[in-house]
Amino acid sequence: STLNGQASTRIAAAAIDNRQSGRILSQSGSVDINASQVLNSQSGLISSSGSLTITAGSLDNSQQGKLSSSSALSARISGQFLNQLGLVSANGYLLLNAATLDNRSAEISSLGNLTLTVGQFNNSEKG
Repeated sequence: STLNGQASTRIAAAAIDNRQSGRILSQSGSVDINASQVLNSQSGLISSSGSLTITAGSLDNSQQGKLSSSSALSARISGQFLNQLGLVSANGYLLLNAATLDNRSAEISSLGNLTLTVGQFNNSEKG
């Protein structure tokens, strides 16, 4: 399924399930997500032509999940951020806060400044 905003896209929910090739997109604005749980694994895509902001209790971006922003990307995850075999990329700055970050065999990249603030960080297995 696809949720496509021509301008800004804002989602507030208890849980967001964007797994198995789900798509949340913004063509010319920002994407702002606020949820207790965000599931974006198994080739899920959350992409913004503007900034991408995710505030969540937990975020699963594993198994070819992709978070991308043509501008800045900010993810504030109060619990676990699972990015195993996932991709997080920003053309601007990238700010990531999480209690735990699992980045095994995954990539987090930014063309601007990259700031990670995490309690526990697993970046093994070519992370």
